[in-house]
Amino acid sequence: MNVALITGLNGQDGSYIADLLLSKGYEVHGTIRTGAMLDPNKLRNIAHIKDNIVLHELSLEDFTGLSLLFNQIKPDEIYHFASPSTIQYSFAGESSLLNLNLTCTNYLLSLIYERKQSCRFFFAGSSEIFGYTNTLFQNEQTPLQPRSLYGIAKANGYFITKYFRERKNIHSSTGIMYNHESVRRGNQFATKYICREVVKICKTGQGKIKVGNLNSKRDWGYAPDYVQAIWKIMQQDNGDDYIISTGELNSIREIIDLAFSIIKGEGYDWEPFVEIVPDIETEPFQSSLCGIPDKLTRIINWKRSKSFRQIIEEIVNYEIEKVNL
Repeated sequence: MNVALITGLNGQDGSYIADLLLSKGYEVHGTIRTGAMLDPNKLRNIAHIKDNIVLHELSLEDFTGLSLLFNQIKPDEIYHFASPSTIQYSFAGESSLLNLNLTCTNYLLSLIYERKQSCRFFFAGSSEIFGYTNTLFQNEQTPLQPRSLYGIAKANGYFITKYFRERKNIHSSTGIMYNHESVRRGNQFATKYICREVVKICKTGQGKIKVGNLNSKRDWGYAPDYVQAIWKIMQQDNGDDYIISTGELNSIREIIDLAFSIIKGEGYDWEPFVEIVPDIETEPFQSSLCGIPDKLTRIINWKRSKSFRQIIEEIVNYEIEKVNL
């Protein structure tokens, strides 16, 4: 039986990869932040599998504890998802952001190199490593020009993962992931926030959706599709770097229009319920980053299972059930 260690297991991606690994017969261990066991809300994504996994409350900045955990479970695969999101980022969190993506990534890979070189490693990268790119579409050869601390932290994790692959011969891969959504997405992210507010407005007839720019665009995919790609990346003979994206751009305007049309029908006038706040963004949008997943499609035969519309429909229907609309 393969043993997997997932950092940040209770997040969107961690919970979906845990589902997938359990279905394939893995023994699944996961780290969660200290104190998370006392907060049911922090465990909502894994409530359905809690009895089938082993949770470890551990700060990943506690390298002694991480070392002991590695020795205890001797993982065959490590999926490193733990990281403050761009939404949660604050100046107070700079140290944690850098530690989890830079120092902790280095430490996990060093443990593999020193104690179990057959262990495979996946680093959850981000399209924000491209930052100021002048190209509308990015591939694995696009130069990295991060413009945020989050992007800088992810770029460092990417380079460390690449270093251990090329210089230490460790099976280590980075998935350069573009935005990916699901019902398990945090409420602060654009898709979930908008869908939730649209449902509230349709139920109460009042409220405002606050956005910075209706024309902001992103490459939005489906989280369960992305973790399928991640697992397949880890099963390849060699580690590598892969763009994980849809290759399509959609706007904030399209999310709002789709969400209202699902409930109210096509052509519904939703503009009175939208407030443009120029000084803020629902997410810190930069360039309209759009990935080219050709390498992923060619090597692992990856295909997306849901369109952008189907993703929004799933989230809206989930929110409708919550409020009994």
